[in-house]
Amino acid sequence: MGKLEISWPQLNYLAIYGLWPVSVGGIRFRKVQWLWGRLIVTLTVMVIVLEIVNLHELLMANEMDLNDFVITMNDILYATQSICILVNILVYKKQFAIMMDELGEMLDHSQLLMKSYAEHVFTKKLRVCRFAFIAFLSGTLLMAHWGISPLLNRILYHRNTFVYHVWIPFDVEPWYIYFSVLTAQITIGVSWIMGQPMFASLFISISEHLLGHFDVLRQGLETLDYSAPSASQEVNRYFEYHQKILKVGYILRSATKLVFLSQFLCVTSIMCLNLYEITYVDVETSRFLNMVEYTLLELLIIALYCSYCNELTLRGSEIMSSAYFSGWESASIQDRKSLWIFMTSTKAPLNYGGMVKMDWTTFVNILKTAFSFYNFLGAVRTSKEGQITNG
Repeated sequence: MGKLEISWPQLNYLAIYGLWPVSVGGIRFRKVQWLWGRLIVTLTVMVIVLEIVNLHELLMANEMDLNDFVITMNDILYATQSICILVNILVYKKQFAIMMDELGEMLDHSQLLMKSYAEHVFTKKLRVCRFAFIAFLSGTLLMAHWGISPLLNRILYHRNTFVYHVWIPFDVEPWYIYFSVLTAQITIGVSWIMGQPMFASLFISISEHLLGHFDVLRQGLETLDYSAPSASQEVNRYFEYHQKILKVGYILRSATKLVFLSQFLCVTSIMCLNLYEITYVDVETSRFLNMVEYTLLELLIIALYCSYCNELTLRGSEIMSSAYFSGWESASIQDRKSLWIFMTSTKAPLNYGGMVKMDWTTFVNILKTAFSFYNFLGAVRTSKEGQITNG
């Protein structure tokens, strides 16, 4: 079997929107790409601001009912969630680059420790990474139909409709202004839809490699021969290997805290508002499909985040048991001391999420909270309808 190599195809799609530097092109091209990435972020912030202005104007004029409020808040949450991911990628580019370099070195290190087992493990891991990337990319392309509906309305019915409704401070009736605004909306919308699945795919790839290294480490400790002359060297090598795994794990935890917090807050709210909009609001077929697709995508991504974070924490905690049951009774005093130090370093759990711990309990809490808010909005609607009927 040839040498295993890690590929990161997600970076090519992030580079399209200036979120990741490319290795080709000159300095001018890189500057243009840098400006392009900041422009996408700026335009996204402008969308949020315009949505908030529109919401404020309608509330001040007392012209907004509960349905309009839900629709507007939905669009604001979509943009807010996206801006968190875009900013997170821009801020933590260096940390992600460090993780990728470290994982490449650790892959070579694992094959030196246990060549056949490491090849077996990471061949499967690389397949999972490729499948996750292809699945997310395919789902993203299938969801891109939301940009077609406004074009068809303009061409067939001569109606100016947009991807999302924001307050625009000028007349959009002229066709060139309309298409300029629509092009800007589609450009921003694609960056939102592309950014989140590609970030999720990148997180899954890093997590899969970390899980693979935990498997190799656990297998190496369980098969360690303390009677061999090189036992002391092997213990030290596994200790260094574990430290490298923890280094990547800690960087990953630091680089994903903002995204996980925004996912927890936004997904809970988006699920609630989408359920309300689907149940009570008379929406167009295209928007209905968009909401169903986006809700399913959000649930899938948050479920994968919780699953991988839970698994990383669990696998990390199992290393101490593997070291303890590694047959250390036959080891020398020095090797026992080294093993004790190693086991001590594995005690602290590697939890992910920062303010919000990401595990299956959190996923269940998201579903419960979303349905609770949905029931609350339904009760508010019923109360308002009862007041109108009695009045």
